[in-house]
Amino acid sequence: MTKELGKDETLNCLLEAASVKWGKAEIREICSAFELAAEAIWKVEEFQLEPEEEPAHPATIFHRGRRGKE
Repeated sequence: MTKELGKDETLNCLLEAASVKWGKAEIREICSAFELAAEAIWKVEEFQLEPEEEPAHPATIFHRGRRGKE
């Protein structure tokens, strides 16, 4: 998501988009799944990597390998 949202805002965005796609009646039946998804999205967005903890990328992996041999 482009801006940091709280859990409730994330859930509301998910429910709104799902309601447009599948209808409100369907969404009421599976609301708990969207609550779990909103919680997971929020946790991932809140996770902070340290500067040296870059996501795995070939250039990063190779760079670490060279640095460790020096």
